[in-house]
Amino acid sequence: MRSAADELAHYLEDRGIGLFGGNADWSIHIDREPFAPDRVVTLYDTGGSVNVSIDPEIRNPTFQVRVRGLTFGEAYEMQERISQILTQPGSDHASFERVIGGHVYLLIVRTSDILSLGRDENDRIRLTANYQAMRQQLEVEAS
Repeated sequence: MRSAADELAHYLEDRGIGLFGGNADWSIHIDREPFAPDRVVTLYDTGGSVNVSIDPEIRNPTFQVRVRGLTFGEAYEMQERISQILTQPGSDHASFERVIGGHVYLLIVRTSDILSLGRDENDRIRLTANYQAMRQQLEVEAS
């Protein structure tokens, strides 16, 4: 079973945000922000709340998306783009529900506005936003 940050990092790659684990600008990483390149997206698992669903199989993981860029504008624009991809309804525009990795994501909501972490030691801007998901593991057919 993969974590929410891991599944969603690959989902963002599939949506054209960047290459997972790459070293080109706008590469996508989980759990560790690399020193290079200058422009990166990093997702962190941040825990989650107690199960708020009647169904014990529905989990509520939380995660953080950190964007590092050379300018405030480009980092902010990337955060907004990621927020739209993660929180907007699917292609049918009727429901959010979608399969990502080994889970059905029933909902993803941004729980904070975009926050500045200031600049790093190389004067690159860092912005973060926090999210919560509701996801259920896909049924595994018995063989």
